[in-house]
Amino acid sequence: MPPNVHRNIAHTVAAHSEAPLMARPPHQIMEGWQRQRLRVLQFGGMVLLAIAIALVYWPGLRGFWVRDDFFVVAYMRLVDKPLAFFVNDHFPTPGAIFRPLGYASMWITQALFGAEYRAQSLVDLGLHIAVAVALFRVINLVLRSRNLALLCTLAFAIHPAVISTVLVWTNRFDVLAALFCLLALRAAYDWLDDRRPVMLAATLMFALAAMASKEVGIAVLAPVFLLWLGAAIHEPRDAGVKKAMLSLLATTLVYVAWRWTVLGTPASNLAGGTPLAELVGKGIYKWLDYSPDYLSFWPRLESWQRGVLTGAALTFTVVFGFAWRRSQAGPWHDRRGELLLSALAISSSPILLQAPVAALNAAPLSAGISAVEVAMQSRLYYLSTVGATLFLAVVLGAAWDTLEAYKPRLRAAVVLPLVLMIATFGSAAYRTTTDYGVRSREIGLLAHAAVASIAGVNLPEQDCHVYFLDIQPPPEWSIYVSMDAVVKALAPDLHRVQDCLFHNEYPTFFYFAPHGHLDPRKSLPFRPLEMNGVIVPWLHVGGLDIAYLSAPPKVDRDNAGNGMFFSYEQGQFRDVTSEITAGRREVHLQ
Repeated sequence: MPPNVHRNIAHTVAAHSEAPLMARPPHQIMEGWQRQRLRVLQFGGMVLLAIAIALVYWPGLRGFWVRDDFFVVAYMRLVDKPLAFFVNDHFPTPGAIFRPLGYASMWITQALFGAEYRAQSLVDLGLHIAVAVALFRVINLVLRSRNLALLCTLAFAIHPAVISTVLVWTNRFDVLAALFCLLALRAAYDWLDDRRPVMLAATLMFALAAMASKEVGIAVLAPVFLLWLGAAIHEPRDAGVKKAMLSLLATTLVYVAWRWTVLGTPASNLAGGTPLAELVGKGIYKWLDYSPDYLSFWPRLESWQRGVLTGAALTFTVVFGFAWRRSQAGPWHDRRGELLLSALAISSSPILLQAPVAALNAAPLSAGISAVEVAMQSRLYYLSTVGATLFLAVVLGAAWDTLEAYKPRLRAAVVLPLVLMIATFGSAAYRTTTDYGVRSREIGLLAHAAVASIAGVNLPEQDCHVYFLDIQPPPEWSIYVSMDAVVKALAPDLHRVQDCLFHNEYPTFFYFAPHGHLDPRKSLPFRPLEMNGVIVPWLHVGGLDIAYLSAPPKVDRDNAGNGMFFSYEQGQFRDVTSEITAGRREVHLQ
């Protein structure tokens, strides 16, 4: 081709691409405006979704740390680098859990924003909004109406059990696992559509991230594998799908080998000596028994909320029944069938994966327990609620399309039960977050008092032991919040307290100290913990020692050493060291 022809072609292409808007064909102008309008509407919908979630969540920002939060905050303050979580057994119970990405995210946000609850809670709010956006992108695969997809997403995002989960800092593991599960699932669908290698890589990367956030993230394997298995059955000659399934299997094996290498066991020591089969059976029963109440939040709803929710359920049943009779294909064909299977997999997988934890810790939802206890328990149902929402979206999408083909005006009947659900769940969530803020601050006064008691005293430079006496821990704490974790989590000057051991009369299961700063000689009158005649080795994680010590039967003037003693009286700690050293009082430890 002559050079002038090349120049003419290039000139023509450039002129066409840079032509004024009015010089283009009308259909191109309309398509461009429509695409731009859809992008603006979608972005606006995401903003409204974020605002609605924030409004319901906002009262909880006045809350405070609860239970496991204290030890994790102290832990993050003392570990020197987040990489340690990826290569070390990092849970205080050795060989129990493997959540390197979850802990690393906490280390990073603590390093950025400090040990202040509101700042960390805002980060968790942002993560939950990200989960909602990721859920919307998956729902949008089957719902042509973006407004309906947004309403389905909102029903999940402001569900009181879901919002409660986000309020507890240590429940971030569950939020992260759900986020990466949804990102992996959407990437798996996108890869099936366009077969771009980047989407396959994204699916595998997000799946590994979900598993590394928390063990429940393993649930991501079920929907992705079933999706690709269905494609392989439908197109048996498609070698690409088979390779993708093998890649997913390889990713799973990498995770299992990685976890096994770090923990030294393919299983978990969290259950102690209880047989795994017994725990799984008991846990599945408890999970299934308690889940209807958590998913509906029925025991904690007021009378009007129960009435509205009942009306929503009845309306939904009537609409779905009518649509089912009018439908020709049903809601189970094509992409709807695929997503329905994904929804069932995401809903049911956590039941098995969390069964041991449910057997040990799950409690029923009731009107009598505090909002803090609700928030600590509801984490077991966060990911399953994602699956239930996907199921709801598939069914409502089928009803929407059927009614649109029959009588478009009847589509409002699909929206009505969603609006009623959102009104019920939103109002219940707002009350729950308000109660959580009040109750968590109330029980946090004990922690503030402990830190205040040592603010103006000279702590011993050697053999530093501080005893907090006469404490009745709040029910939400039980005996699982140690004063050692409380002080090292909240003390403004961490270096001042990091070498001290802080004790309470109920059991302290482990202590934190900078690596090498504490040894058995410096821990007297406490001694290294022994089990079956063997000393339990201390964990070393990123410049931190997790020490396991055995308390003496009593502490008195003969073995008090440099110890300092404070008694909790009328909301404050009073220094009673002189009573111990004078022999007028003994301290009996468990």
